[in-house]
Amino acid sequence: MHNAAQAYASTAKTAKVDQRELEADLFMRAAAKLQAARERFADEQLVDEALEFNKRIWAVFLPSIVDASNPLPAELKGNLASLGIFVFRRMDEIYAKPAAERLDILVSINADIAAGLRGQAAA
Repeated sequence: MHNAAQAYASTAKTAKVDQRELEADLFMRAAAKLQAARERFADEQLVDEALEFNKRIWAVFLPSIVDASNPLPAELKGNLASLGIFVFRRMDEIYAKPAAERLDILVSINADIAAGLRGQAAA
């Protein structure tokens, strides 16, 4: 996973796109994949791919949130860290007890994070 974080950081440094917009796009892509998996929940490969994509994004995002050099206010960092822990637990629950409706909250969280990164009110 360390290589994924390095690749993400490298891309973020060289990308012409605003960092926050890049992150928002990733969270929206994850939300879309999870929504598609929810709609076709019987397709185990689609569900696995959506969950794996989501896991990779959160595995990079979460450590960057709790990093001491992150300038976000401590309370916001704590809230986002708690949210990240919830996301990982929910994904574990989906693997343990598959149910399409368990994906709904992950779709919502990712869309809300994307909206926040874009400075928009959550839907």
